[in-house]
Amino acid sequence: DDTAAQLLELLEAEKAGRVTVMPLNRLEARELALPRTESSVPLLDRLKFKGLFRKAFVQVFGRTLLCASLEEAAA
Repeated sequence: DDTAAQLLELLEAEKAGRVTVMPLNRLEARELALPRTESSVPLLDRLKFKGLFRKAFVQVFGRTLLCASLEEAAA
C-alpha cells in the first residue's frame, strides 16, 4: 500500500499520466486448472518470476494458454 501511494503521488506531481496499481497484499487471484496438451501449455508455466510476485502474475496471465497453432487454440 505504501509503495502504491508513493508511486501515485509521484505520477500526480509529475503529471506523468495514469497507472493501474495492484498492491500484492490485496490481490486474491485464483489459479485455474488449465488444460495441458502436447501443443498447449499455460503461460505461467513458461514465465520465471520470484514467488513473492505469484499473485500478480496469476492475476495478469493466469487465464492465458500458449498454443502451437490457431486450430489448437480454437479447440
